[in-house]
Amino acid sequence: MLTALLVFVALVVALYLANQLAERHLRKRAMQLGSSAQDEATAEVAEAYFRAQPDIGALRRADVFAQLGRPAQCDDWDRGRLICTWRGQDRYLRIHTRDEDIDAVYLLDPAHSAYSDPAREVIWERTAATRSSAGDAN
Repeated sequence: MLTALLVFVALVVALYLANQLAERHLRKRAMQLGSSAQDEATAEVAEAYFRAQPDIGALRRADVFAQLGRPAQCDDWDRGRLICTWRGQDRYLRIHTRDEDIDAVYLLDPAHSAYSDPAREVIWERTAATRSSAGDAN
């Protein structure tokens, strides 16, 4: 009788742990799908978003990602710099960020989109003076 009770308790514990593991896996998978490239905006939408902003320098990176989605191509450089690129049919839009600040917004030709290639257009760029005052504000 005692053996049957121990087996039953062990079975209940094993089912509980398996359920917890499955829920954790499903939450992790949902987070991955939620931030996938399918949810990110196109470069055309991102361009329209930035052009409509009265003060790009006041935007925070987290707010931009909340509006446009985090692009699939988002490279972490050094000391908090992140360079992210939204892709479209005939253009790419790239932002340079430092910590949560937007440092630059560039429109690129998809054929010339390497980091060293010149931008088709500089939509906005933080000047050295505003960069130092933004750093003082943080």
